[in-house]
Amino acid sequence: MKARQLFLQCLPDLDEHESQALFFLIIEHLTGLDRTHALLTENHGITSDLETAYLDILRALSLGVPVQYALGAADFCGLRIKVNKNVLIPRPETQELVRLAHVRAKNNRREPFSVLDIGTGSGCIAIALDHLLRVEKKTLLIDAVDVSPAALRTARSNAQALGADIRFELANVLMQDFLHRQGDYDLIISNPPYIRHSESATMERNVLDYEPHQALFVPDDDPLRFYRAIARYASQHLRKEPGSALWLEINQALGDETSRLVSSFGFHCQIMQDSYGKDRFLCATPV
Repeated sequence: MKARQLFLQCLPDLDEHESQALFFLIIEHLTGLDRTHALLTENHGITSDLETAYLDILRALSLGVPVQYALGAADFCGLRIKVNKNVLIPRPETQELVRLAHVRAKNNRREPFSVLDIGTGSGCIAIALDHLLRVEKKTLLIDAVDVSPAALRTARSNAQALGADIRFELANVLMQDFLHRQGDYDLIISNPPYIRHSESATMERNVLDYEPHQALFVPDDDPLRFYRAIARYASQHLRKEPGSALWLEINQALGDETSRLVSSFGFHCQIMQDSYGKDRFLCATPV
């Protein structure tokens, strides 16, 4: 059966636009052919040696597996990031966080410029900053921490594949001893867990069924626990110099509360909106 017919048979419920986009995304992932060249190639480039991989992807998608997990990769800030069940799929909003932090960081002339990524997951934030800041000819020291050994294995693999020089460390920001880890930084950045358990009722099933809950959810009775720990650490380890900043992705429903909390640790806070106009980012600078 031809590649397109097989796709339609396995995934019959997609609308035409979504179907076309997903089909050619899979084709490009497997063959390296863009849409134009795939249309000009026999069976869209799915040769006999690619059939098994193609079928595996279609089976996974038919079961509701997110496409990034089915492909084993996601695009993030122009980079191909490996993803699996141990790490969150990078979101477009997190790309916005990275680009906002980059704009501020590239004007900081301190050498070496030091960065800490807390809760690195796939390593996407740290790796993207490494690539963006090296374009500015910066000398960098980038640390990235996570509580999950499996996530760190994925992050290290991504950094190696993409040529990023990052020091990874197993660490839990919620533990008291995290406060005493060594290092002072010009930029601390994090996309920590921030979705309250009660909010899960409105979430897509493929997120709930496949993405790691440890990286998504916080208790309803203490939804800002990670922000409290990060702000406490940053108050002691973020350099109190012009250009230093703490950047956070936040729950849109808790922007004011998050700002007040982080401010209480000696920061001036600014909430910024994402491309959908939602309160999504917080930039905190030392007072």
